[in-house]
Amino acid sequence: MRLLKIPWLTRNRWNSLICNGCGEEFFAKIHRENEEFDRCGSFGCSGYEFLTKPRKKEFSTPADLANACQVFFTQAGYLTVEPVPIKTQRGKTLFAGTAGQIFDRAIFEQADYPAQPLYMAQPVVRLQSASLIGNIEGFSTSFINVAPSRWSLLPINI
Repeated sequence: MRLLKIPWLTRNRWNSLICNGCGEEFFAKIHRENEEFDRCGSFGCSGYEFLTKPRKKEFSTPADLANACQVFFTQAGYLTVEPVPIKTQRGKTLFAGTAGQIFDRAIFEQADYPAQPLYMAQPVVRLQSASLIGNIEGFSTSFINVAPSRWSLLPINI
């Protein structure tokens, strides 16, 4: 199977490459000059290294994980912002369903969009599949979306 050469993808630095491990074609976005990808990253091709690491002897608390994420993204240049309220009055939903709703003011009220990359831990509720709760093991409609976000500054010409 050949992947389509889509002009928008190539203009935005997405490249069609051949995996040195399995020979399959895949797309990768080149972020830095001379950056190379020799593997497609699929589990079937090269496995996942983190699966071979030993289990931790102690569990991290949700507060520990939240702190570690905030430290990581702050050091990477993201501005930590407060999430939107879980009950929102914008758009077509009653509850926040994505961390992307941090941009609601820019979208719905034509407010200035934030130019700096943002980080937030956004509580979300998705009720489209509420009837599945209790019928599928481990299924939930609410969670915390730990998300780095950045408003696209590139014009999109498709």
